[in-house]
Amino acid sequence: MNNKFFQEYFNFSTKEKNGLIILFIILFSVITTNIIIKNQKKQVAVDFTEFESEIDRFIYSGKIDESEIELSYFDPNAATKEELEKLGLPHNVVNNIINYRNRGGKFFNAESFSRIYGLSDDEFNRVKDYIAIENQRKSSRFSQRDRKTAEKTELFYFDPNTANKEELQKLGLRDWQANNIIRYRESGGSFYVPEDLARIYGLDDKTFNKLKAYIKIEKTEESEDTEISIAPVIVEINSANAYELQKIRGIGPAFSERIIEYREKLGGFHDKSQLLEVWGIEQELIESISEQIKINPDNIKKINLNTAEYRDLISHPYIDRKTTNTLLEYKRFKGKITST
Repeated sequence: MNNKFFQEYFNFSTKEKNGLIILFIILFSVITTNIIIKNQKKQVAVDFTEFESEIDRFIYSGKIDESEIELSYFDPNAATKEELEKLGLPHNVVNNIINYRNRGGKFFNAESFSRIYGLSDDEFNRVKDYIAIENQRKSSRFSQRDRKTAEKTELFYFDPNTANKEELQKLGLRDWQANNIIRYRESGGSFYVPEDLARIYGLDDKTFNKLKAYIKIEKTEESEDTEISIAPVIVEINSANAYELQKIRGIGPAFSERIIEYREKLGGFHDKSQLLEVWGIEQELIESISEQIKINPDNIKKINLNTAEYRDLISHPYIDRKTTNTLLEYKRFKGKITST
């Protein structure tokens, strides 16, 4: 009975035997390959040399003397690499500018320059007023209304304490700007130094800087006595609010708002020269107000690199997107940053 059972159920034809042999060979190959792969699989070592170099460069960048930045007029179509770096532009941005020009690219206005890859808004705002593109059409810089105003502008020496509305308008001031000056005087206000004019509501920094050299304030006994009796105000710029900053001669509402906005991004100023990074503030103004400002390092808010998230790092003026990603990747693989 047993022989009959085996013959009935385990008697295979030649094709069936060949099929079984092939099936066993395939199964054996799959199992063997799987075992070999598991035995040979090793954890891939991650090379953090580049990440660590980026961190070193980031830390070193925070120690660079910002006073080395020299803001001056430049043509982005012709400026050399050295001239662009003196403006405080990062090396990667400078290289992008040079490469763009080498490929035949041209900058026709400030807006086209702002689109260069890697250039942050803060960096662009710092240099945009110094962009002077040769043969740039006036129509690209001025609206029709501004061109008419510019054609009527006549620069001459004036005393803001006595100039009438017509004289102020001839200097290029809008009707409402001239009215604000007149109202300020009628309410008892006086101008003792040229920088006092910058405090007039609605007077932008560009207009003030254009008129500053032509301001001649006639000294009176009252103004001399007032200047002597008023001691210069000393302001701690890392904790001062907008009102306190405006007590500094030459710092108006616009500058005070920009200083606070940049201070929040920066975490605080560690050197007076960093005020040059605030859009519109020039070396001449820094020198004139240097004795009126002080810096308390204790008021600087430092970034904790081990707890900072992407938005905390990328918002800092000195940290670009590449450095941000490098720091986050380093922390993800290495853990805490223990030394600088």
